[in-house]
Amino acid sequence: VEDLLLGQILGVSSFDVLTTLILSAIVLITTLILYKQFLFISFDPKGAKVAGLSVRLFDNIFLVVLSLSIIGSIQSVGIILVLSMLITPAAAAKLITKTFSRAMMAGSVFGVIASLSGLYLSYYLDFPSGPSMALAATSIFIIVWIVKRSFNYAN
Repeated sequence: VEDLLLGQILGVSSFDVLTTLILSAIVLITTLILYKQFLFISFDPKGAKVAGLSVRLFDNIFLVVLSLSIIGSIQSVGIILVLSMLITPAAAAKLITKTFSRAMMAGSVFGVIASLSGLYLSYYLDFPSGPSMALAATSIFIIVWIVKRSFNYAN
């Protein structure tokens, strides 16, 4: 059980798991603390500047948070597939949500599900972990898209 928690059974070293957890915690805490500022600056940078926010500072903080997310993902997914893991869960979440905060939560859930199911898929089917995670994320998007379309036709 301890090996499973540390990720060694799934082909990810315990150092990679620890690094990812630490970076994830930093990203999550920063995003929660600065959520309103990020949202304001993303949708109305001129209004944020007029309101007295340092748009450049918050843009830079957002880019650092995004960079930390990418750094945490590169080791387990690979450099090319990081884009797939950043975009696909967010796109699936946008299909089923109407607000930005719900899209962030749903995208995070879809990303975690894609990561874990991709790791298990790679372990049991002896596939590389990065493409397995990307395949899981794409599968989630396709399922969400089909379900949304079927509900739209039903209504």
